Amino acid sequence: MKLVVGLGNPGPEYDRTRHNVGFEVVDRLARRHADPGAGSARNRFTGLMVEATIGEEKVLLLKPLTYMNVSGKSVAEAMRFYKMSPTDDLLIIVDDTAIPCGSIRLKPGGGAGGHNGLSDVTKMLGTDVWPRLRIGIDKPGQFWCSYNMP
Repeated sequence: MKLVVGLGNPGPEYDRTRHNVGFEVVDRLARRHADPGAGSARNRFTGLMVEATIGEEKVLLLKPLTYMNVSGKSVAEAMRFYKMSPTDDLLIIVDDTAIPCGSIRLKPGGGAGGHNGLSDVTKMLGTDVWPRLRIGIDKPGQFWCSYNMP
């Protein structure tokens, strides 16, 4: 079993904003891969979680509802409950202003790069050795990063 976490902020004022691209990706994965009969997302681990199957792998899709900068609480709760390894079982999806809009960067570990959500996950897990998928959203005030994710 794997855990895929999209970082974002809860609430309608944040829906479909650049900073919530992690939530958007998890929502899209849930629409495409949620297990039949799983129903809608459940409140678990201070977040919304849905079970999915991607390929042959059972995947838990999680959107922490703790706000971006304290996302680590939700991630750590789920990791402990399922006795998962950050290195082997976790993927965090997050926005990145240092990457051009629409570009992605997949890294097996490393620093937070100034991202408070990633910093909090590192703090709560006690390690920064876990995969993260960074999605470019451009720097604020530069170009308007627009994406269309049905």
